[in-house]
Amino acid sequence: MNPSKITQKTQENESIEISMDEENFNQNVRVFLEIFEGFSEVKDEDKNKGEPAYPYYDSEGIPTIGYGFNLAVINNSFKDYLTPISANNMQHWQTHKDLVKELKFKKTPQTPAPNRIYDYRLNKKLIREKFRIQIPKIDENEDEDIAILTTSKLSDKKKELNEMLRTLFPYTISKKNAKKALVGFIKERIQNIKNWRQCSERTDKEREDKEKKRLVFNFLDSYEGLVLLSLYYNNSDLIGKGLKNAHKENNRFKMWFEIRYNSNKGKSIGIAKRRFAESNVFGLFENTKRGEGYKNTTNWEESEVDLKETMRFFISLYSKFEKEEKKSYFEYIKYYESEKIFNEKSFKDIEKPKDFTHHYKPYKEVFSPFVKKFNDEMKKAGCQYSFELDDIFVVNQYNILRIAKEIETESQDGEVAVILEKGTGIGFLRQGITKIQNNKTWHIILTYDNHIDCLGFEYPQKLAFYALEENQIIKLRGCDNPLIHQSFSFKDRTVSGLAQYDTNGQHIHCFKSLFGNRCSPNLLISNKCLEPIATIYNLRSEGDNNA
Repeated sequence: MNPSKITQKTQENESIEISMDEENFNQNVRVFLEIFEGFSEVKDEDKNKGEPAYPYYDSEGIPTIGYGFNLAVINNSFKDYLTPISANNMQHWQTHKDLVKELKFKKTPQTPAPNRIYDYRLNKKLIREKFRIQIPKIDENEDEDIAILTTSKLSDKKKELNEMLRTLFPYTISKKNAKKALVGFIKERIQNIKNWRQCSERTDKEREDKEKKRLVFNFLDSYEGLVLLSLYYNNSDLIGKGLKNAHKENNRFKMWFEIRYNSNKGKSIGIAKRRFAESNVFGLFENTKRGEGYKNTTNWEESEVDLKETMRFFISLYSKFEKEEKKSYFEYIKYYESEKIFNEKSFKDIEKPKDFTHHYKPYKEVFSPFVKKFNDEMKKAGCQYSFELDDIFVVNQYNILRIAKEIETESQDGEVAVILEKGTGIGFLRQGITKIQNNKTWHIILTYDNHIDCLGFEYPQKLAFYALEENQIIKLRGCDNPLIHQSFSFKDRTVSGLAQYDTNGQHIHCFKSLFGNRCSPNLLISNKCLEPIATIYNLRSEGDNNA
């Protein structure tokens, strides 16, 4: 696959680079869906050797056949791809088509958001009166008019439901015809998405569906678009609030996260495999290098990331995941990949599906390019320590009251890097810590437009301070070129000094003299134990009160 590059205009008229032309895009979508939708179950696999495929209920109670074709929305032309089990079945095609629409279970919320629980309902009375057909008892509900199944019961009753469906919709589809039908479905779905502007907005549901189509439209003819179309094909609700908000933020990591970790409500291993593959194809990096084909998506090489992308990744990783109030994105990732959530072996030991490890790679391996870039930039700034993912922390307004203990624990085994998000300082070190027993260096990195305040800082560990410029990390000790476009300050009980960079000029101003009424030519910042924190050299004379 050697897709050409084209340029597409979004609705905001911003040019974005696309990696496939339309023909290649459609071809890639078809191949991907054939692999991950899979050709549907057969009645007797040993006898039929994989063909033909019979209808079945999917996990949402939707009558399905072939490559995930939703029988509840088929049109008359679809019958050309089907084979009737009995020769006279086609005489009753219209009745069967109308009936299969009513055989779709209605998904009904039973609890409020965000942790909503659903049940699935089938209107047996309507089917009985409209089609003169008696639906067998498939639940324990005494009301014979409505069948009500929980998610688990829907799964438990799979065999009985499928037998009922195959009796009431007596058709099969061959793999050859299913492939032909899939090509038509893809073209129809893409055209429908391209016409998003013509969609009605009369109801909340219509407005929501229009927004979903608009989001997918923005990425058509790209690998990202392939993935979003796969999600939309699988279930349009997967283009949900989290994915839309991440797109509005222009946050690639959060879009990738929503696909990989937040699109598997049923916690199915099979769905997890598909989501890992989709997130691999979407790409965590702006310049992801994709490989050939989709049968193994873990061996694709990732491009080198830049510093801005790296810092945004770490800040996003430690930001609050709204769905799980007490968890950051990083905490939820670790939880998702643990053995707790799926009640299975650890992901690396899973044997079924057999190709699971062709698409799953542990998060530490996935995130390694960001760690490498961070270490490379810190080394350029004079840091000799090589950090692992768990050694790098971000302090923000959400975690400032609880993260100090985590950093303290990690620092027992080595040095740590602490990135201070804008609006936070080193005051977090006073939260819940009375004494730190080791003397490991803590490397404090200021993000863009941040400052730090060392007033009253009494802890004995070594500290090294750094700050971000456009494309590099600068160490704030003896630095020749302090923070351009930033301001920073240091205060201490023993020194009582304040230095501030003038963003409108080229100077550092020193207020409050170090020796009586005289200003120091060098500003030494120390903590109460007289250990140096930072030194700013070569202060230029700018009058009586400045140096």
